[in-house]
Amino acid sequence: MKKIVSMLLCLAMLGGVCAFAEGEISLGTVGNARAAYSVSCQTPKQFTVFHKQSDNQTIEGMLANDKTNQASYLFVIAMDNEYAGIESLGAPDAAELEKRTSAYREEGLDVTVKEKNGEKYLCLADKSAKKNTYASIETIIHGCLIQISISPVEGVYASMTEKQAQTAVDFLATLTFEPAEPIPGEEEEAEEESAEAEEAIEETISDEIITEAPAASAEGWATNREPLNPRLTEKEQQIFDRAAQQIGMDYEPLIVLATQVVAGTNYAYLCREKEEGGEWIVVTVYNNLSDQAQVLSAHMLVHYHLLTADRAPAAGLSGGWTLKEMDNGALLPEKAQAAFSQAMRSADKALSPVALLGSYGGSGYDYLVLARDMNAYYLVTVHAPLTGDASVADTAYLDLLAYVSVN
Repeated sequence: MKKIVSMLLCLAMLGGVCAFAEGEISLGTVGNARAAYSVSCQTPKQFTVFHKQSDNQTIEGMLANDKTNQASYLFVIAMDNEYAGIESLGAPDAAELEKRTSAYREEGLDVTVKEKNGEKYLCLADKSAKKNTYASIETIIHGCLIQISISPVEGVYASMTEKQAQTAVDFLATLTFEPAEPIPGEEEEAEEESAEAEEAIEETISDEIITEAPAASAEGWATNREPLNPRLTEKEQQIFDRAAQQIGMDYEPLIVLATQVVAGTNYAYLCREKEEGGEWIVVTVYNNLSDQAQVLSAHMLVHYHLLTADRAPAAGLSGGWTLKEMDNGALLPEKAQAAFSQAMRSADKALSPVALLGSYGGSGYDYLVLARDMNAYYLVTVHAPLTGDASVADTAYLDLLAYVSVN
């Protein structure tokens, strides 16, 4: 059975509130040429929804608690052939509910079934867990597997209490799925997927589902895979290596973004996952006065904690964190560097580039650049058309403190 993807490590402690704010938030579109849905949700009061879509089949998100000492949630909505033809775990698909419940119990999990608005939700827990605590909750709606869990604290997953589980179910029950339009260029792949699904579940997908088609959604940013030339001092590299080796962390560190003097020093490293399509990560490492290092937290960078540029602090970071001085140039490839420099000539804010995080090819080329001034970091989207000058399409303030929060 599939496990929920860990997207972001954050503080998580207690409870949630079940009252919901008015209005819906669009999360994106999942599907292929066979079937697709535009997905929306409502947001509980005291929470904020962050989300991203790296491909047409998967929406990843975070239900972030506005109170940083209380629990946040991670959720995934994924369309998969394994679930094609399953409209719901409630009636009329009771057989699928029993099948999944039995399979999990065979894996040694306790399963509690909750129900809301006609949908059924499987609350999963290890048999050794305390009564009425759950590791994760899942359901299936319109062929999409939906999973939610408590966001881990410093890499350690916590179980949901009964109250937290109910908040998660209340949130999932607000999800709405509306039929969407086809995704161009995916018909052949969708036909192969449909054939595999038919063979796997031994039933025919109805003509109605086959003709329902997903809406085209923009491809996500492609992570910059240029070879890295880390700009770390020998000491910074050694500290990272000592901490990473203790837990088997295998990231490529690029630069120290900020430091914090405590009883020793905390370092915020910008790192990249090594695998193809890997994300950028902010890793916080503590090095004590005896020169012993340990990893405190690791947070995915690009899609969370982005604010409008005018929210940037006027006098630097708080909490004793200091931006690292950078006097040895940026690591932008030549074309990206040229486009960024040209775009800055007409920009409202003068920024220096730090690293190319990603690119997007379309009509011309777009670059996602991590940049900074004396007080803050920004994510700058630079549009470089095939003809004409490059320009800044968007500038968002990166709340670095949200990525280095540790107990």
